Amino acid sequence: MPLDPEKVVRPKRRKHYGRARYFILVLIILLQFAAMTYVCRDKAEYHIDEIYSYLLSNSYDTDRIAHDESKWDQWVSGDEFKDFVTVQQGEGFSYDKVYFNNSLDCHPPLYYWAVHTVCSFFPEHFNMWFGLVLNLIFLAGADIFIYQISRKLIASKHLQFLPVIIYGFSPIAVETVTFIRMYMLLTMLAMIFCYLIISMIKEGVTKTKLAFTWIAIYLGGMTQYYALVLCFWGVLFFEIYLLANKKIKEFFINGIASLASVALVYFSFPYILTQAFGSDTNNIGNEVSGNLFNIKLHLRQARDLMETFFDHTGYENLGNIACIVVAAAVLFFFVWKLIWKKKEAFRQTTEAWWIFGVFTMTFLSVSFIGGEYVYLRYIYFVVPLVYLLVGYAFDRYTNLGVLQKIIAGALTIFTLSMFVYGAVKKESPYLFRDMAESNAVLSEYSDLKLIVIGSESERATSVPTGNITKIMLFDEVYLCTKESIKKAGTFEECLNNEEQFVVFIGTSDYWLDGRLTILEQVNVTNKDLVIGFVVGFLIYLVKKRT
Repeated sequence: MPLDPEKVVRPKRRKHYGRARYFILVLIILLQFAAMTYVCRDKAEYHIDEIYSYLLSNSYDTDRIAHDESKWDQWVSGDEFKDFVTVQQGEGFSYDKVYFNNSLDCHPPLYYWAVHTVCSFFPEHFNMWFGLVLNLIFLAGADIFIYQISRKLIASKHLQFLPVIIYGFSPIAVETVTFIRMYMLLTMLAMIFCYLIISMIKEGVTKTKLAFTWIAIYLGGMTQYYALVLCFWGVLFFEIYLLANKKIKEFFINGIASLASVALVYFSFPYILTQAFGSDTNNIGNEVSGNLFNIKLHLRQARDLMETFFDHTGYENLGNIACIVVAAAVLFFFVWKLIWKKKEAFRQTTEAWWIFGVFTMTFLSVSFIGGEYVYLRYIYFVVPLVYLLVGYAFDRYTNLGVLQKIIAGALTIFTLSMFVYGAVKKESPYLFRDMAESNAVLSEYSDLKLIVIGSESERATSVPTGNITKIMLFDEVYLCTKESIKKAGTFEECLNNEEQFVVFIGTSDYWLDGRLTILEQVNVTNKDLVIGFVVGFLIYLVKKRT
């Protein structure tokens, strides 16, 4: 009996394509790795939260600069401040210290353990690449699972790589990579969670996938509390699916075990309640308590968050234009299907509805929970779901191979062009290129003494923390409050000795704008004039008038 040619040829083709698609995926990841590395080279300064990433991960003796008595109201070397953000000899792999530091902050410790692990291999070194390389690794992990979700969701092989490309080269991906915080790790864990749920919807529930789903919930909760928001809605919608399909056993097992994963987060890090709902270090938690029923505020924040999201999908309004074009195209194909295919246009896959529901409810929940403090970075981890839905929409409403190739090619070219434009213009907000000039000028005066004056009578840890890279430039540093410097007479001593010195004057609103003006040289005869200067956050070079 002769062999059926289809039975011989098709498996070979699938096997060949299987190898090719993973080669393509690896190539995309390597290109993104190289492109992001190029962008990261232009990072000139740190956001204060990035300094906290290093401080909470590596500080051995205290969780805050304000709590270290040895650095206040006395002259010390600026190099000593490096101890806060680096692992010292004999302090490597001190995960208990990292845990303790974060118990006094407002985040769980998993990301900080990762940062501490990397820094432990490079004792006494402070380098932005320790955090950036971690983000690049997490981006690669996120790409892998975005693609795996895409394979489950999108039938056309021409469009399956589209979500990986338009997300991985997007401005938001650039921001997530260049911001040395836990958000890229959170994105990777979120995509793993989503992949597991979608796999079970698509192919059936298995013990292995359920187990890994619970692990993903636990790891997400130990990374950032907003992960539990995503997991709540993801599990809830999956439970509805199981119940609707009369999978009662799986319904109870998954529900109970998911709750157990959240409980395990609590038992592993019991500070979750005080941190999530209000503490001295967590202004967001306090806002949750104070604005829980402020519906008007939540609606405004949701609107503002949506506007910010569209603004960050591209540069120079290109993202907004692209979103309008894509939305119009999807609407056109939907109407075309509706007219010619009628009921078929309404048949949406369960996985797509699950993704849409999870993104929408997570977006709204974050805008609700954040109170007055809602930033785009709080939804970075669910942004890939938007690009997955874009790929799905084009796959669903365009069944012509040639048209799908054109769409995939056009969006790829647009995405890469937008990335190149942003890289050349250095558009990422977390590069802080505008700080390079003031830092260069400040370094010219690093041989002088530095006086850092806090913003309040009590010690304000944000002032020295946010400017620790500048403080470390100076050989002699005097860290104090406005009240203590008056009592100590340090200012008079420097003036009487006719010394030149630099003064940092902080205000309580420094951390909101996070900027420094360029150095000004001023002549001062009255010490109270400088001490009482109430202006943003300025640097003054002070010398006695001759």
